Amino acid sequence: MHVSWNRPSILLIAAWSIGVVASSIAVAQESPDDLFEEVHRRHLALERFAEDLQVVQIVSDEATDAAPVTTRTRVRLEVDGDDCRIDRPTVAPRLVEPSGEDGGGPTEADLQLLPHLRLRFDDDPLANLRRGRPDGFTPVAMEHDELDGRPIVRLELQSGPSETPEAWVRFEIDAESLLVDRVIGEEALAGGLTRRFEVVVLDREIARSPGKTSSEAAIDRASFGLEEGQAPARSASDSS
Repeated sequence: MHVSWNRPSILLIAAWSIGVVASSIAVAQESPDDLFEEVHRRHLALERFAEDLQVVQIVSDEATDAAPVTTRTRVRLEVDGDDCRIDRPTVAPRLVEPSGEDGGGPTEADLQLLPHLRLRFDDDPLANLRRGRPDGFTPVAMEHDELDGRPIVRLELQSGPSETPEAWVRFEIDAESLLVDRVIGEEALAGGLTRRFEVVVLDREIARSPGKTSSEAAIDRASFGLEEGQAPARSASDSS
């Protein structure tokens, strides 16, 4: 499966901005558990979308004076229903490393690399968010803030004792669309190593199904608060 996102006659590039005001009010009133469930539902509802991401991973051994090992990866993610394609460009620009065969869902390695992808492909992301955490994760805190003039919510999840968690993950969520724009986290690895990671959505494209009728498309435009022929902006911020 490979989706072409450059066919404007078929795909409508859009932000997930349905119910902007209502979502913002709801977020302000929710608990961390309620917010996580709402964010999960929003991601499950995405049928077709693409993201350009940057992934940074840092592995360190605090028991030694060895320098941390840092890797940076640019990733192209395309989802169409139950199908998922992930491309990781190599050193040679014309080569890409596709993840899995066309027509399949994400692998466990994909879900470990991109934790927010579990919100779309996992019915129980709290239990499976990070491999090797049998107790799963619990939403423990949320913080409202503003970034680049837009409201965001930081939602923190922990695994293990609250005083000394074995792992934590923080989702940076657009308060209007309830989509995750950034993920950061830290976890203890075997052998006394510590892994820190950051996943940033650099760009996001959301497309309606090409099979929708004109009346259904009109309903979509109305739900976005748009006039005929007006295209909504993407939800991810321009900053990384």
